Parts: sequence; structure tokens; C-alpha cells
Amino acid sequence: MSDAKKLLVAVATLTSVIIGTGFFTLPYVASQAGIWVTSGYFLILGALVLLIHLMFAEVTLKTPDLMRLPGFAQFHLGEWGKKVALISMAIGSFGTLLIYLIMGGEFLTNLLGPIFGGNQLFYTLAYYAFVSCFIYLGIRPLAKIDFADLVAFSLTLLIILVGGHKLWHIENFLAPIGYGKFFLPYGPLLFTL
Repeated sequence: MSDAKKLLVAVATLTSVIIGTGFFTLPYVASQAGIWVTSGYFLILGALVLLIHLMFAEVTLKTPDLMRLPGFAQFHLGEWGKKVALISMAIGSFGTLLIYLIMGGEFLTNLLGPIFGGNQLFYTLAYYAFVSCFIYLGIRPLAKIDFADLVAFSLTLLIILVGGHKLWHIENFLAPIGYGKFFLPYGPLLFTL
């Protein structure tokens, strides 16, 4: 595989991981809390997440070996740091997978439930089994699937944007500013970042 193709597949894999639930949740959040409130949260939380990434990069550069977070924590803080990092990563990873599992099951329930029947538990388990088959294949076939998925997603998004441009109205971006849903963007935006 050429270097350009390797880079393209790697970017597609990373992009498919990054584009996730935020793509579906953030427009709803912005419509409820207002575009300005959501944008403010995005700027503040984005700056904080960038700062955290820069700090992590600094730790990476100042540590002699290539490690993951638990290894860095053990090197700089000792055994207790490693345990805290491992527990934190395990809880965060489990929570993320749980969110994707729930959203995938709910999506399939809304899409296929009216046609074939069945409850959300059935479609969640079906989604789990389907995705598990792809993970079982390994990273190389999964990277090719991610690339094809990214191309299909990009084309679909382009068709929707071009075909729906007549439906764009500035009023859709101007939700009333109020404090009732002021904190709504915090969780979805932080998870997305």
C-alpha cells in the first residue's frame, strides 16, 4: 500500500471515529439553547480541551518512552496514578461504548421498528452483533469499511446541503435566548470534543 493510500485510510478511520453522535445531537442542542449559547460553549470548551491536549503533548515529549495515559501516570505519579488513570479510562470507554450502543439501537428501532416490529432491546442487541462482526475482522478491513462509509456519508451530506439550500432560513438559527436551557449544550459538546 502506498504512503498516500495509507494516509487516506488512516484519516478516514480517524474521521469516522470523530464524526459520531455529535453530528446528530448538536443541531438539536443548538436549536433548543440557541446558536449563540451553543457557540459560546463551543469556544470555551474547545479552548479547554485544546489546552488539555497541549498539556498531554507536553507530557508525551518529556517522557522517555512512548506510553498511553496509564503509563504516563505511573511514570510521573507512581502506582496510584496508574490505577486512577486505568479506572478513569475504563469508565470513560465503557460509557462511550454504551452511548453508541444506545444510539445505534434507538436509530435502528426508529428506522426498522415500524416496518418489522420489535422493541428497542432487540434492535440494540442486533446492532451490537452487527458491529461486533466488523470489529472481529480486524483493523485493516475495518479501515476500508470506514473509508467507504466516509465517502458515502460525505456524498449524502453534500446532496442534502445542495438539495435543501432553499429550506435554509435565518429564523432557524435564532432560538430565543433564555436561561431555561442554558446548560443544555455542556454535556453533548464536551462529549463531542
